[in-house]
Amino acid sequence: CIRDSTRDVARVCLLLSNAVDKRPDDLALWETLRVAARQAGQWALVAQACERLALFVDGTLEADLLEEAGAVRLDCLQQHQQAEDAFRGALEADPTRQVAFRRLHDLLAAREDAAGLEELVSARLAIGGPKDRPELLYERARLLRGFSDRPGALEVLDELFATEPEHSGALALAAEVHVSLEQWEQAVDCLRRLSQSGIPDEQRRVAHLGAADFLESRLDAKGEALAELRAVEALGLADPATWLRIGALEEGFDHTGAAIDAYRRALEADPIEATAVERLATLMEGEDRDLVLRDYERAIWTKIDEGALDATLLEGLRRAAHGRGHLERASAVAAVEAA
Repeated sequence: CIRDSTRDVARVCLLLSNAVDKRPDDLALWETLRVAARQAGQWALVAQACERLALFVDGTLEADLLEEAGAVRLDCLQQHQQAEDAFRGALEADPTRQVAFRRLHDLLAAREDAAGLEELVSARLAIGGPKDRPELLYERARLLRGFSDRPGALEVLDELFATEPEHSGALALAAEVHVSLEQWEQAVDCLRRLSQSGIPDEQRRVAHLGAADFLESRLDAKGEALAELRAVEALGLADPATWLRIGALEEGFDHTGAAIDAYRRALEADPIEATAVERLATLMEGEDRDLVLRDYERAIWTKIDEGALDATLLEGLRRAAHGRGHLERASAVAAVEAA
């Protein structure tokens, strides 16, 4: 029965196709053909009927028909160019159409047509106030950055920040653009704002570290750089490299106790961190200094026992022995190094 029904619908489609050939302006016939062809799975006829009907209507109904034609041509017939034309027609009839916009957007993105995407997104923004306006602004800024229009990207981002000042993706993008323009203060401001936005702690860490880099190396604002590194500490995400940077900055401010603490923390995270040992040996005296060097030696021997012998570890042993005044042992290690 199902097979018979399918054959009946197919015969109806054939009869209707012949009828519309003779009466091409009969809208009732085209609509009947559209419905019958959909039931029969004759998708080319569905798309043809939708496109023909769209010629005689306008506004929302025209957009509905062209969206349907586009979806059929794309999903059922894999006719990408014809689908694109249909979706563009739907947007011309009704620029606010969401389905046509998204399907056309996906087509352009799939073929990496950045210029087409920028034109599409700009046109969408021009109609004013879509619900996804912030994300469209963000996308347009990324596209402009891709075209090396960095001032244009920043202008779009400023518009986005007017409504969503903590948009994390936009803040990261703005920081990147400012860095490319060597606008260090603006880059630091964006990174600081990013670190206060609703992002995971690991990303906050990256933002703080980036701000610290520019503050220290580009703006000579070492106190502010130290504050950013201490913020990483507060997150509980300071690694040995961060502790070394904290220690060096604290030394620069003659905060010996804070520097020693930072270098000790570096050693807690990595017991064979050579720079931390070297700085502690310089800053400390007497028994405290000897204890640091002794623990360093023990940590190195543990690594060697695990089969990790290399030139770096041998150099560490030699320096530690020399620092403790064990000159014979230092000479023996030096001889092994030279062998």
